[in-house]
Amino acid sequence: MLKITPMKTEKINMSTTDFDNLLWCATRYCIGRHSYVSCYAQDFWHIIQRNIEHLEKDRLEFFACDIRAEVSDRINRYSNVAIEFAHNNCIQFDALTLLASYAREHPKYNESETFYEVDCLTGTVEASSWIFESQRSYSIPFQLSNEMDLTYWVLLANCIDNQYEVRLRCNGKERTEMCIRHPIDQSYITVNNWSTSVCDDMIIDVKPLIQSK
Repeated sequence: MLKITPMKTEKINMSTTDFDNLLWCATRYCIGRHSYVSCYAQDFWHIIQRNIEHLEKDRLEFFACDIRAEVSDRINRYSNVAIEFAHNNCIQFDALTLLASYAREHPKYNESETFYEVDCLTGTVEASSWIFESQRSYSIPFQLSNEMDLTYWVLLANCIDNQYEVRLRCNGKERTEMCIRHPIDQSYITVNNWSTSVCDDMIIDVKPLIQSK
């Protein structure tokens, strides 16, 4: 008879600071890599949720800003984008959310034929016609479809410091969901399951819960 020996569960000795640093470095490594690693972003949020009482609020807010800065820096490498203040400590917006919002509000613009100037402090985007500039090292023009993996990291940042309490009415009954805004379509999705979006017709009230902006 095969005897199965249960695996020993050993405690990992790690200080809160070491844990925080590990999470931060892992995220920085993953951002911008076009692979399966972006699917870990929600797992990182669940880790933060389980250990929130051990983590410093200021450090978490800096973590969220750093994610937005790194996302913006990745987008700044495209030939038709110029981003201001991506690495400012007071960064307010990530370039992905700003560009997605602009493209949604100005559907007449062709992304690959437009030059975007993005200000991550004020949240402004200016657009002008663009012709390929061969001197830029990264010749591919920015398009939302090129950087869908960055969406997950923006969602992680939003979970940390930009949540909303959304009150819903369904079949005559009311309930409340903790949500974040999706950076591409700005829909409300639940904090605990990023695959679950809230139907706009069910929303009766929205209140910022955690918002440092």
